[in-house]
Amino acid sequence: MAPGVLILATLPPNLFLESIQMNIALSSDYELKSGTSMAAPHAAVIAEMLKGTQPEWSPSAIRSAMMTTANHLDNSQKPY
Repeated sequence: MAPGVLILATLPPNLFLESIQMNIALSSDYELKSGTSMAAPHAAVIAEMLKGTQPEWSPSAIRSAMMTTANHLDNSQKPY
């Protein structure tokens, strides 16, 4: 599971936003987002970093390394 919860993301400049979740006031250029669209870039970067340092690893080996070294969190974001 990649970190995809409350990621501070940029917004197109033509959108207006007064405030975001948790009543944090920010400029209209940012918003907190959650979901797979926010998690996928994090996972992709980790995979690319592993491939860069271990070019002989297969996609399966990279996936295994990512899955076996990740911290498992429950739905309250605490390790279990």
